[in-house]
Amino acid sequence: MAGNSQFKFLEGDFNGDGISEFIISTLKEVQEEIWGYDWNGYPEQQGAEVIGHEVFDFYFDPLTNTLKRVNLELSDYSKYIGPYLFTSPYYYRPVPLGDFDGDGKTDLFSLISGTKIYSLNPITKEFELKVQSPSQISVRGVALLGDFNGDGKTDIMSPVAMDSSDWKMFISTGKSIIEYYYSNLALYQPQHTGAPTKRRNTIRNYFTPDLNKDGKSDFFLFQSEVWFREWAINNPDSSYGFIYLRNDGADNVGKPIFTNAYSLNTKEETSWGDKDDEDINYSKYGEHYLPLLGNFRLSQLNTDFVIIHKTKLITWDLGSKLDKMSRIKSIIQGGIKTDIEYLPLINEGNIYKSYADTNSVSYPYANVRENLKYYVVSKLTQDQRRQEFRYRDLIGNLHGRGIIGFRQMARSTFCATGFENTKIWSGSEINPLNEGLPYKDWSIRTTDENKIFPTDISLNNTQLLSFKQYDYKIDKLLNGNIVTNVSNADEPKMVLAVNPHVTISKDFLKNIKTVHTVEQYNEIYLPKKSITIVNDGVAISTSELEYYPSDLNVGTNYSVGKPKIKSDIIQAYGDTKSSKEEYVYEDNLLKTLKTWNRDNTGYIQETYNYDGFGNVTQKTITNSIDAQTKVTSTEYDSKGRFAVKKTDELNLSNTIVYNDWGQLLSQTDPLNNVLTNTYDSWGKLLKSKTNLEGITTYQYERDDSANIIVTQFDPDGDVSKKFTNKLGQEYKISSKAFGQGQFISQDTQYDILGRKIKESEPYFEGQSANQWNVLTYDDSVFPAKATATAFNGKQMETSVSGSTTTVKELNGYGRITSKTTDALNNVISSTDKGGTITFGYNAAGEQIKAQYAENIVTTKYDAWGRKSEFNDPSNGLYKYEYNSFGQPKKIISPKGTKEYTYNNLGQLVSQKEISTVDGGEATNKLISFTYDDKGRVISKSGTSKGESYSSNISYDPQGRVLSSSESSNGKYFIQKGITYDDKARVIFYEKQLYSSGILTKVQIENVYNAWNGELYQVKDRTSGKTLWELKELMLKVRF
Repeated sequence: MAGNSQFKFLEGDFNGDGISEFIISTLKEVQEEIWGYDWNGYPEQQGAEVIGHEVFDFYFDPLTNTLKRVNLELSDYSKYIGPYLFTSPYYYRPVPLGDFDGDGKTDLFSLISGTKIYSLNPITKEFELKVQSPSQISVRGVALLGDFNGDGKTDIMSPVAMDSSDWKMFISTGKSIIEYYYSNLALYQPQHTGAPTKRRNTIRNYFTPDLNKDGKSDFFLFQSEVWFREWAINNPDSSYGFIYLRNDGADNVGKPIFTNAYSLNTKEETSWGDKDDEDINYSKYGEHYLPLLGNFRLSQLNTDFVIIHKTKLITWDLGSKLDKMSRIKSIIQGGIKTDIEYLPLINEGNIYKSYADTNSVSYPYANVRENLKYYVVSKLTQDQRRQEFRYRDLIGNLHGRGIIGFRQMARSTFCATGFENTKIWSGSEINPLNEGLPYKDWSIRTTDENKIFPTDISLNNTQLLSFKQYDYKIDKLLNGNIVTNVSNADEPKMVLAVNPHVTISKDFLKNIKTVHTVEQYNEIYLPKKSITIVNDGVAISTSELEYYPSDLNVGTNYSVGKPKIKSDIIQAYGDTKSSKEEYVYEDNLLKTLKTWNRDNTGYIQETYNYDGFGNVTQKTITNSIDAQTKVTSTEYDSKGRFAVKKTDELNLSNTIVYNDWGQLLSQTDPLNNVLTNTYDSWGKLLKSKTNLEGITTYQYERDDSANIIVTQFDPDGDVSKKFTNKLGQEYKISSKAFGQGQFISQDTQYDILGRKIKESEPYFEGQSANQWNVLTYDDSVFPAKATATAFNGKQMETSVSGSTTTVKELNGYGRITSKTTDALNNVISSTDKGGTITFGYNAAGEQIKAQYAENIVTTKYDAWGRKSEFNDPSNGLYKYEYNSFGQPKKIISPKGTKEYTYNNLGQLVSQKEISTVDGGEATNKLISFTYDDKGRVISKSGTSKGESYSSNISYDPQGRVLSSSESSNGKYFIQKGITYDDKARVIFYEKQLYSSGILTKVQIENVYNAWNGELYQVKDRTSGKTLWELKELMLKVRF
């Protein structure tokens, strides 16, 4: 039989639907009836004896009206005795709740016989064991919940024993429990009464709040004391103190570190020594202090916790003691310091405004008028530059979905004082009632706060620079079927399918409007057909995709969304062009890609082979016209990360070696020439060496202003430097001059917004730049008008108006040129002093017409987009033919023809030219080409109007030219004995000419400047006579 009971309700979201459910706990007396006999000898109940207190835990879901008993031993004082789950009424605590695995659902936590975590099975409504650990709290009923490592999972702290200062922490990983031990952390003694002299009564409260808002729980101990002055019975005093242990992250084994950030000690008099007065933590009134932790705003003051006392309400704002890690004050990266300013979400000023009074939402949504503990970034500052942020109308959901987001947000470009006209605001808006999806984006150039969030954000507002609006196709799916209404019971099973439907955008500067519509999705919401329309029909692009059926079986063949056929059609300029690709797969990897031409009469097909990692190891290209093929291959390292060997169509291979970071250590080409690189510990290139050219080394410096100087030492002795400031702007370059010991430099200056404003002419280092090319900007218009003034006084002005760019000479001849583009960004006209040329295009954007006055030049293209005809009235008609891989096969001109023949490797082997208008009188050539096994031309031979012609080239083992010869018309031109130095420069060669039986030859020597490696002398090697000499070189910087 059961006696009276009490109920305790614990709230949580156990099924993850965003709506609260409850654990209802009740404790009932269990009584055993006492039976005896009455005076007639009949059995009768003579009383009842309490034999224990039974715990009943129930799971209650008010949405589905589900009430189910939880038959688990959850309390650490619970124990089954027979059919009863007994517990102690004195120590009974409701079961702890928390999200112990970070899945967004509330779990139950059992402290009996170790640690157990139970999660709700949404189908059976039973709580099932998810994690079990032998870790055990020591003090029954004492479990402080928090998130001590910031991973979003609930953890536990518990004292080792009563009256002990040691604690245990139990970190949940979602799959296991990790236990850490803390010695001498904080005394656990919730209540204590001292000796009779003062009968001091001490009450301690323990909390695990996140005081500094860094996402990790801290530890907070509050101590209140009431005592009597010595041997005084009716004169109690009181005081309080606290210890704030800040969570400062974790050590190398993952154990959270607590630092004593602030503490306040109790005392027996005021700070000025008066026992009959009061101060912040002493009172002559003997009543315990009651702590309340949270974020409060009282009398316009923010506070982290409040203390209630008989005589006063004490507020604490720990302020600087919190070390607010969650609000980073500044970031220094690469010498650039970015200061970050925050402001609370108060409905005052320009940073935040609520639309609760003008555009309120309906329940269960709510407009947040202000949130004092919610801080937002208001400004970023870098030196003199600043970027500002604005926020409008924070929206929340009261049915468990929490904060939806700001209805509107905007950020400015970086600007500075004096450059306000350059400020552009980029804004975005969500639809809070439609899943918080992006709804509109816009940009506007303004310094007026009232125009940052325009009332009219649409295609009609011509003050905008750009605009974009999104519409969606949203389906509710229940058991795979589209439904319109969903009952409360089916809500957890409903799937919301959200997909883009219509996207409208406009560039107001160029007056280009684009509407992209996904017209069809397949049954698993992959796009099947989409259409893009530019400027209401100037261009229409249609794209269609067909997919292979999904294979949802578990295993290597699992696949979803493999495209089978992709077709595109473009309609523009009164023309239509199409393209099509077909995809075939093998073992879920793309096996063949077939690309069709525009009229589907021919194709190019790529066939792929793979290694075990899914890397393409071979690509074979075939075509629909002939049996020609192209094959390339790639080999990867044993881990499948890096390509270590690449072989081209000529079967020539490059081998590559990488380090673990993927940086190239060495590369060997088909001629066994080797490039070797060396890097420092930060991955910067230090040395690059080749067996032909020698070693190039690099040196890196950073000065006190965080500028980077990269110095390059070339093998020929030249040295060049590149100076880059902390913003990544190259402000100076320098290299060796021709003269011994001299350097030439060139400087560049930028304005505060990063725009180039000055560039010097080259000057000798040690002097100063005195000739400048200057750029100025007129920011009263947008885009800004730029004026370039050269060092010699010549001025050019560049301006943009809509889709027309104009360049004007402000002095000199005063010439003006302009260029205009259309809605597809194709140039449709170009104007200069001589007149205007207009251009026409086909649907693929290929130029088909250029007209100047009455002269019209036309171009036609074949089904592959290759030029097939070119008709210039002043020169005549040219026609072009190609082979199966797009190489020119025949060119027919008004004067004659050129024909080309290729071998199976795609190498040109013969070329025939003949003038057809005169039967070959002017031109009649036949040229044949011969190649070596490395794909290099080693000879040409043929005839020209009956006369023979030939040329030959020989190479050394490293691929450098050793000799070359040419014979034609009875003359021989020979260059041989070519010799190179260790920097791959030609230092000697012999030149010969044989004509009319006479051989003329000369040996040439090239002499290089030892200071900077420049060629400065050409000599007759035999006589020593100087044939050419460089005396002085114009100033220029070499890179």
